[in-house]
Amino acid sequence: MKKIAIILALFFVPSLILCSESPEQSTQLPQKEMVDEKSNEYLTQTPEIDTTKTDINLPEIPSAATKIIEIETPQESIAETQESPLEQTIEKTKEATTASEKITSEEIQITPKTQAVIDLVNNAVDYTISHSFTECMTYFRNLTNGDINLLVIDQKGTIFIDTNYPRRTWKNILEDQDSDGKYYTKEIINIASEKNEGWLTYRWAGMTKLSFVKKMIINNKMFIACSGVHPYTKKDATMNMVKSAIDYLQQHGKQETFNAISYPLGQFVEGDIKVEAFDLHGKCYASGYESSMIGADVIDRKDQNGVAYIQEYIKAVEQKNDKEGTWVKHMFNNAPKESYVVQTIDPRTNEAFILVSGYFPESTAEKVQDLVNAAVDYIQKNGLKNADKIFADVNKPFLFGDLYVFVQGLDGWGYACGQLSGYVNVNLLNNQNDELKKIITDINTTAENGGGWSGYQFQNGYKNSFISPVVDVEGKKVVVGVGYFPVSKETTSLILINKAAEYMKNHGKKAILRELVKDRGPFEIGDLFIFAFDFNGYCLAYNGYYDRIWKNFLDLKDKDGVDVIKEMIETAKKGDGWVKYKAGNLMRRIYVHPTGKFEDASQPFSTSPLMLAVSFYE
Repeated sequence: MKKIAIILALFFVPSLILCSESPEQSTQLPQKEMVDEKSNEYLTQTPEIDTTKTDINLPEIPSAATKIIEIETPQESIAETQESPLEQTIEKTKEATTASEKITSEEIQITPKTQAVIDLVNNAVDYTISHSFTECMTYFRNLTNGDINLLVIDQKGTIFIDTNYPRRTWKNILEDQDSDGKYYTKEIINIASEKNEGWLTYRWAGMTKLSFVKKMIINNKMFIACSGVHPYTKKDATMNMVKSAIDYLQQHGKQETFNAISYPLGQFVEGDIKVEAFDLHGKCYASGYESSMIGADVIDRKDQNGVAYIQEYIKAVEQKNDKEGTWVKHMFNNAPKESYVVQTIDPRTNEAFILVSGYFPESTAEKVQDLVNAAVDYIQKNGLKNADKIFADVNKPFLFGDLYVFVQGLDGWGYACGQLSGYVNVNLLNNQNDELKKIITDINTTAENGGGWSGYQFQNGYKNSFISPVVDVEGKKVVVGVGYFPVSKETTSLILINKAAEYMKNHGKKAILRELVKDRGPFEIGDLFIFAFDFNGYCLAYNGYYDRIWKNFLDLKDKDGVDVIKEMIETAKKGDGWVKYKAGNLMRRIYVHPTGKFEDASQPFSTSPLMLAVSFYE
């Protein structure tokens, strides 16, 4: 399974998510949405701001209690031709005075979500023009827009306002680093001080975060307003990966950057999104995809249609008069690939390089399931003989972009794994890597339970594989699968839920609750995290919000009178499912997963079931 393919790097697979603190880490229910104990209603004192948001058409999920959750990944909701210009010309890079001068407002693709970020920050800055310090801080306390929050710091890195984590007020975060070691607060201050406003990217909670910062003056003292979003589209993630690599090169030079790009589990690897570096003559200096390319002249390398795609990269950046970033389309393994190409320069050596990252827009959940069904049909008709060669042949219909078929026995024997011959004709359960063995075992368990989706973390991303039921072929019991890296809030939510449920199954109820109350714990990625309620409406875990534990929210209603927790309970009685409610003026979705039957809710605490849940704004 792609899982297996992935298995390669599992010798280095880190534990889920280990992160340091972020100034604007988003949570599911902002502080302003907590229930007012006197009125038992949501607090909705949101200032008038542009509530434009990204509309995502999410597929309905069956509510039946089953581990098999079929998902259709939403299409990337980004304008197809709206390219993100990058002013990384040789001349402009030479003029750069700080490491922060990498991303400007003109370089960011403006989507409804990023526009909402800009509007919120500008709202804060505009308010300072005619209001006192105290009036500003009072106003800022409630300045949010769904999952878009406001951070206000002074020039020394002290937090004055954090609408996402109010308890962090007065904390100094000047020396804080992201999970890749970037001093993001210092970058925020540099951008505001030297450019007045701008964008930066950094990794947070296992994902790239894109933040907008702007200087503001209150009582003749400089403050900085910040807000950001986690992109949940492959196109955004691809562009942001290239931007991060450019930023890193400007700070650390070519050699350190190229080493980081080529490291299989480094900061420039996020699932199937990786980076490559070439000079303007077609020599490869770094590749997160194929280490054999490094140091080679690949100017004549061709794609499946015979197009010399490295030459296309070079042409693309040379034909842009302003040297902005651009998209190049080509074909690999029967699928179209879109690559984001940017020209930049090493300020230490004045050498020009092209940085590239790409993705396969048609690698969807539907395509994954189609490949599994086709592969099952093939082996049922033709047996396992030569299956490894057939499934690795680009001229056959079993390779599609970064998707490939894997076949393994219930005993762990590898029969086929796309073009990864190292996982064929060996027993994968004999591998010394415990993570690999767990993946193989989980795959087999999913198949024995009737098949379905199986998710796990791999290469700094979340991979979701569709597994067939057990197939009897030539007296052998085998499993067929294909995996992909989904990038949407819905699919990521379901993967997190499945991981939390599995953790509770293996370690017990108290153990999972201990993990769920951790601030930026292992069941949190981007602005998503798992929380827990019992069937009586008591909150048992809600990220780092300890004050919510053992509070009863059974009578909680949204603005339209929907009984949120009661709806969660009714849904959980039937099995997994979605609940909608209104938070402020925006709609929010909760996915609920019961860990047992409602009839067992009266059992002692240690054995009674609970509801695991995750939520996000539409």
